[in-house]
Amino acid sequence: MHLTQKTVDFLSWGLAFLVSMWFIIHFRYYPSDPDSQFYIFLVEQVFAKDWTQWIAPQWMGNQGIPPGHYVMDHFAGNIIQGAILSLVGIPPSASLLILHILQMLGSFFLLYKTVARAENRQAALFFLYTCMITPITLKYRITANHEAAVLFSFALCVYTALSGTIKNKNYSLSPWFSLLLISSFVYCTLVKGFIVILMFPVLILTCFH
Repeated sequence: MHLTQKTVDFLSWGLAFLVSMWFIIHFRYYPSDPDSQFYIFLVEQVFAKDWTQWIAPQWMGNQGIPPGHYVMDHFAGNIIQGAILSLVGIPPSASLLILHILQMLGSFFLLYKTVARAENRQAALFFLYTCMITPITLKYRITANHEAAVLFSFALCVYTALSGTIKNKNYSLSPWFSLLLISSFVYCTLVKGFIVILMFPVLILTCFH
């Protein structure tokens, strides 16, 4: 049976995600950095509550802040996603880590597709392998932080804008590409709030490359 390159790519990325997910759950991997531990605590906290309260996690005495105070310096987008994954049977202590890996793999895939569309497959593979060994990528390889979600939002924004403008060649987007582009902005806002403002210059530079 002959497999197309797209099928091989899809199976490879899917296998990488499944192996990573099995590793985290089976060996009960737990990050050592305080931020990741705090976000995992928030997922465990909101998952134990009624879903109507998921949008309002509390500090519960963490970092010296008295119980009852709400977490207001971050939006709850990532926390809610972690709680949703827990609903399907993934342990709350592992849900954000698995979500992070999924976001990283999605970001790498979108970056690869972006370079491949703008240049060629060889250039895309070189860019992809280079991204994987950069210090910042190694630092955030398996954490429960927001960085992977923000990277995924930016990668989706760039890929959608570049693919849409190359396809139409008139700086206009089809309804499908427009929906994806809006989704990237909404997703970033729900996870990291006003950092979404930085996506506008990225979008402009991409569309008028």
